Amino acid sequence: MLYSAASRWSQHGIDCDILSTGAQIGPYAENLQSVGYGIFHIHNTKRPKFFIELKKLIESGCYDVIHQHAEGVSFWTMLLAKLMGKKVIRTVHNNFNFSGNLCIRRKIQRKILSILGVMYVSISESVQKNELLRFGLRTKKINNWASIDYFLPPNTVQRSNARETFGFKDSDLVMVSVGNCNEVKNHESIIEAIAKLVNYSSLKYLHIGDGSACAHEQQLVASLNIGEQVVFAGQQNPLPALYAADFFIMPSRYEGFGIAALEAYSTNLPCILADVAGLRDFKSLFKNTVYCNAEGNDLDVCILNMIENIDLYRAHALAYHDVAKTNFSIEDGVASYSMAYIDLLI
Repeated sequence: MLYSAASRWSQHGIDCDILSTGAQIGPYAENLQSVGYGIFHIHNTKRPKFFIELKKLIESGCYDVIHQHAEGVSFWTMLLAKLMGKKVIRTVHNNFNFSGNLCIRRKIQRKILSILGVMYVSISESVQKNELLRFGLRTKKINNWASIDYFLPPNTVQRSNARETFGFKDSDLVMVSVGNCNEVKNHESIIEAIAKLVNYSSLKYLHIGDGSACAHEQQLVASLNIGEQVVFAGQQNPLPALYAADFFIMPSRYEGFGIAALEAYSTNLPCILADVAGLRDFKSLFKNTVYCNAEGNDLDVCILNMIENIDLYRAHALAYHDVAKTNFSIEDGVASYSMAYIDLLI
């Protein structure tokens, strides 16, 4: 999102720097720097040294607004910025399901920071509702966005070339998932569903992404003897994979906002999504999306429905790019955040 929005900030008179707080600066730092962001790195060890270095950075940068994204240690970093007299905005990026003492602490922290003038933003209707019901926090909603003008529907040649790149035949019916491999993304439910559909050997699964659960997923494919139907393509630009696919699948157990799903919609792909927070927000906009249950254990039924009615779902999907452009454009997102920054400074 930040990469695709880089050229738009200056149109609103805004200059942005980005601070990485992970143990490593991150593999995307050079990309962000190449489009004009100032990139800094301070490892958030949750120790006094981190806050001392953060204070020095804020002072040296003469920043007007501090925009906090991460949930971890966010209370203390925002409190430091407020004590320094800075305007602070916090974007909540997920449907945090904290409970017990942690929920109480987060609720108190959000209340204190709100009283101090921190502006809270939710990235979707689901997140906005979760913040209100779980933490009693009213937030401003600014939808996440995707590069809608990049994720265009493919023409015949682009689709043919993409399928050839991944080794698919014209007779193959290809479903694609895009996302890191972890418990939340629930890719194993896709693999298990393929194994149940024994009469559909032409069904192929194109897996884009990598992560901690990838080895387990590969072992599961081998144990179910469906290796000829699954392509693990690793972490890469998802556009060619979306062009090669017949439909997109995302059975996540929860999301804050399904950017990967939005990118798929933008290429006019029919979609199967889990009926969970962060994905069900698309229901009212992208008609005829197929929704599976939260655990994805009915995924084989949903996939079978898609296979048997693929022409109908393709016809419905022809409007998806225009819907995505109307509701989730970079221009609208940048303009909304720019106005939020200005409102803080008035």
